[in-house]
Amino acid sequence: MFHPSIDEKADPRAAQIPARPGTPVPGDVSHRRYPREGSGNDRSVRSQNGRPRTPAPNRTGNFGTTCLPAGYPVKKLTPELAKTLKYMHHEKMVKAALERMPEEYRKAFMDLYSCQSAAECAGFSLPGKLNTNGFSIGSLVVDGKAVPSAVAGHEIFPAVWVTLSLLNHSCCQNVIGQWDTTSFSMQVRAARDIAPGEELTLRYNGSPLGSTAARHRELAHYKFQCTCPACQEPAKSDARRSRLSTTVRLRQSQETNSGSAQAC
Repeated sequence: MFHPSIDEKADPRAAQIPARPGTPVPGDVSHRRYPREGSGNDRSVRSQNGRPRTPAPNRTGNFGTTCLPAGYPVKKLTPELAKTLKYMHHEKMVKAALERMPEEYRKAFMDLYSCQSAAECAGFSLPGKLNTNGFSIGSLVVDGKAVPSAVAGHEIFPAVWVTLSLLNHSCCQNVIGQWDTTSFSMQVRAARDIAPGEELTLRYNGSPLGSTAARHRELAHYKFQCTCPACQEPAKSDARRSRLSTTVRLRQSQETNSGSAQAC
């Protein structure tokens, strides 16, 4: 995981981290107890190469939560410090992107609404705007090679658009967006017939077939209550989505079984 070098003078919180120029930020390390032998289904703990390892009762282990290259300094971080480091990194990355933008795009980004206050982002203001208005565009492939993201193991990139990021949410969205790496653009198309004067809406949450309660949990961090037709009639909507979900799973199962039969 790439972390920017920390300037102690620029941010006093960096005093908790090595401040020498070029010194990498210690990798995030979590710790948890090994399960007791015979407890639940965890009768053994497997190492990365698959060999079983007998757990020791009351023993605490430390586990890296990010990719740590050889020679990387490791330090146990408190949850609060880990949170500060994460948002500090996001702030620097967004600032670097803003500096490369034309003034009109930079102003458009700064005018976007943020559902997270600076206090919720460890004192930084830009991560909240990115979290509120960013769209996941998955992985990027350039010249046949995947572009690594800032977080090792999570090759997903957020993107913000001047117009697209202004679209409101609806569980009954009428447009869909698909990222196209070749044109480096988001292709937006009507998901159904749209009447003149009808508002264009997208779905912010990830599961279109989830229950009303599940969808609202996914939307909670945006701090609004969806009042689309599906959410106004939750019993009716949940029953219909449950039937659709069952149909989708059945079809996927049939396709898997068909593929296995052809492979034989």
